[in-house]
Amino acid sequence: MELLKPPSFTTTPTDILRDTQAVINRAHSVKDSLAQIITPAAATFENVICPLVHEENLRYAAYGILSWYKSASADASLRQASLEATKLLHDLRNELLSREHIFSLVSSVKNNSTNHLDGEDQHLLNVMYKEFVKSGGFSLPAGSAERNRFQEIQEEITGLTTQFSTNLFQFETVNDHVLFSKAELAGLPERNLEHMQPNVNNTYVGERYAATFSRDMRPIMRFASNPETRKRMYIAHKNRVNVNVPIFKRVVVLRDESARLLGYNSHAELVLEDKMAGSTENVYSFLEDLKSKLLPAAEQEMKRYRDAKRRDIEEKGEEWDGRLYSWDQAFYGRIMTEYGDGVDHDKVAEYFPLEPTLKKVMQIYEEFFGLEFKAIDTTGDNKGLVWHEGVLFFSVRNSKSEGGQFQGYLYLDIYVRPYKEGGGYRHSICPNQDKSRTTPATALVFDFPPPSENKPHLLRHSELVLLFHELGHAIHDVVSITKYARFHGSSGTCVDFGEAPSQMFENWCHEPSMLKRISQHYSFISPGLWEIENPDQKLPERQIPGEIIAKLLDGRSKTRAYSYLKHLNISELYNRLGRELDPGVDGPYSLGHGDEWGHAYTNIRSFMDGDYHAGYYGYLLSEVCSADIFDTFFKNDLTGKQEGMRYRRELLQPGGSRPEMETLVRYLGRESKLETFYRKLGLD
Repeated sequence: MELLKPPSFTTTPTDILRDTQAVINRAHSVKDSLAQIITPAAATFENVICPLVHEENLRYAAYGILSWYKSASADASLRQASLEATKLLHDLRNELLSREHIFSLVSSVKNNSTNHLDGEDQHLLNVMYKEFVKSGGFSLPAGSAERNRFQEIQEEITGLTTQFSTNLFQFETVNDHVLFSKAELAGLPERNLEHMQPNVNNTYVGERYAATFSRDMRPIMRFASNPETRKRMYIAHKNRVNVNVPIFKRVVVLRDESARLLGYNSHAELVLEDKMAGSTENVYSFLEDLKSKLLPAAEQEMKRYRDAKRRDIEEKGEEWDGRLYSWDQAFYGRIMTEYGDGVDHDKVAEYFPLEPTLKKVMQIYEEFFGLEFKAIDTTGDNKGLVWHEGVLFFSVRNSKSEGGQFQGYLYLDIYVRPYKEGGGYRHSICPNQDKSRTTPATALVFDFPPPSENKPHLLRHSELVLLFHELGHAIHDVVSITKYARFHGSSGTCVDFGEAPSQMFENWCHEPSMLKRISQHYSFISPGLWEIENPDQKLPERQIPGEIIAKLLDGRSKTRAYSYLKHLNISELYNRLGRELDPGVDGPYSLGHGDEWGHAYTNIRSFMDGDYHAGYYGYLLSEVCSADIFDTFFKNDLTGKQEGMRYRRELLQPGGSRPEMETLVRYLGRESKLETFYRKLGLD
């Protein structure tokens, strides 16, 4: 692939809406033309499916950029135009999938016994046909009340899910805070208080500190000595987007009605039919088996937290009520380190300053996959190459030993800022299609706090895991080679497989040799600051010491069951499940608030807009695959180049261009084994 011109981010709101309308007009033109000139009897893959998918490829490429501004632009008018474009394109998809004549053409091609298609073409035809049936309702009689009702539901769901995401983004960027007095924040280190400016512009009544969920949630839960402060922050976080509660409930009802109209017993049954899991029965069986194995271990883990709280309360001369609350866990997890019964994660973080660590992680991916990242200047005349001056931009090539061909572009938007969607995720700016005719471009987004004047952001171990995971998704995008954009990269795969390739790299974060390799104590970057903060102490070792690694990995083994159990977790059902899966931990329900006390599910965008409705189990099922892959091929040779290239070619490159189980079996030489996953959890 030759180096192609990267996307430009110099658009205007008018441009976004104009380009969106052009996409809509082109799609209508293609469908109208097919309806006018092709009859079902004359329909073939070449004269029906090829023009349909060519238009779709162009639409996917446009969608990646048009929908991006709503998540990352500082310009309110661009964000609003991008939101409008996103809804228009979702509406377009529903409208296209409701066209009776187009479905008759696709159905005719599907039923044509003379088709001789290659693997990806046949897979496309199968997937496209099912999409018309399940999203267009074409198994229902034409003109029937049931068909009309089905299509009404799809339109309403699109509008509701768009509003859900809009509301969540609004609260993340504008109303993302809780007000506290300085006394209520007792226990927080001064460095954390510095971020929470008090009432300097009379923005708030009285001397109040604005604690944001994105930046201050973790330090408050870990350091605030007043349990009422922790409780307020915890409950506020679970209720920050309550405007989404009726939307969520309405979508659940509509999805259920839609599935039943098509003859399914539930929305989950409809969705899981096309996933690796295959059925609701398989998922329930897997989750119940996992739950039965995890609960006893999790109960033992929580006993350590309860003992730490009892000890702390008694040392203060107070009487403990025997309860460990949800807002106590992070606080007493930190307290346990003071008793030598836990991991000092702040100490671990000192060895992983963000930017030097990121550079080393990228070097590992370069070696493993035969790639080369080259930074591109984005100043001066090139500033339009990125959407914000803080974004890092790279071209990606094969290494010289692998031929040196251009592969795509990678963006890194790593620091938190106003009006930027939070979390850690990957967004496909432009997917690959037609094997090489477009340039893959993908963005990695994080919300790490920016460095102070003299000190870099220090990555906690969980953040290091996130970095490896999301960069794995980006690599999947860059090296994927497919004919069709819908199959490109990790987002082109089904939900219970798509996380597996990136989860495999998480294993590297639990290997002592890898942690040693990528570590570098921040004092070697900011020696003067270290001496000021730690007078009369000798300079730490450059790399993380073996005893700290041992304690980190031992601590992980002690809390692993509980952390996985949390994955098995509106409001009454969600909170009741949460209570069942939090052994030995009390929540607001124990204080008389019932199971309607919070609505945390409204904080999770992917329940509405994405593939994780009836799919959240996918994180766990994918981990079954990733644990097996790592244990089979990489445990004894973490970054072996030969196996890395095979992983790239056989697991990442195909994307979703063939059934995922077929891809997995080809790579492993067999189906995946549950035993490896259970052994990883210490449950064997």
